[in-house]
Amino acid sequence: MKYWVVAIMVSLAWLHHDWWWGDLESLAPFGIPMSLAYHAGFSIATAAAWALAVYQAWPTGLERWADANNRRRSRSRSRPRRPSR
Repeated sequence: MKYWVVAIMVSLAWLHHDWWWGDLESLAPFGIPMSLAYHAGFSIATAAAWALAVYQAWPTGLERWADANNRRRSRSRSRPRRPSR
């Protein structure tokens, strides 16, 4: 799945250059220029792609390791200290 995420990101980087809407002067359904509507949809697609990347490619093994290390530290801090003589 990580390769699909990379492919989606590369495709979005390529699609970001909207040379096909540059000379078009028509309006989108809400009366905004077509290039602006394209970039609004592109921003939503990019946000969805990053959410997919975080969901699929997040290093869970590293996160488990960090949580276990943090628990080990918090246990050692919660022990009462013996008074020094």
